[in-house]
Amino acid sequence: MYHRPDVILMDAIMPGLDGVLATRKIVKLLPDQLVVVLTSAGEEELGLLALQAGAVGFLSKDCDIEALPRALEAVRSGEAAISRAMTRRLIERFRKGARGHAGLRPVKGPLTPREWEIIDHLAPGQSPDQVAEALVLSTETVRSHIKNIMRKLSVHSRADALAAAEQLRRIAPDSAG
Repeated sequence: MYHRPDVILMDAIMPGLDGVLATRKIVKLLPDQLVVVLTSAGEEELGLLALQAGAVGFLSKDCDIEALPRALEAVRSGEAAISRAMTRRLIERFRKGARGHAGLRPVKGPLTPREWEIIDHLAPGQSPDQVAEALVLSTETVRSHIKNIMRKLSVHSRADALAAAEQLRRIAPDSAG
């Protein structure tokens, strides 16, 4: 890459390659690159996909033109670029989506945040290849994390690792008191 912009402003819909896939490729190649994706009004799901692909924000194309430079400067300064309305929707979605113990992580425990991410993706039955794609990692890295998880939890299979992680999650809310 000859030019390295502070922030890439990516259109979600482009001919040939969509903005989400392009964002995933950019972030895989340059993990510290800041990408903000522009979506059409009402395309929140596309914005969420962009965040999962590595974008640090997404804005609607109908946002106020004066707000765009401020949003990009905020991203450059370490903030996210998401509208307040979308932030509210994300909070509501998070509240409604919390089922069981999935996603809970003990404050103190044997696993790193990345290892918990791996567990979160393995729990619904994703393969290491699918986890790697979702987290923009190599399959070898995911397999290495799985081996570390199994070692740390003193188990010999992925199923046992998932069961042990679930047990840690059940203990987490009670131990917070």
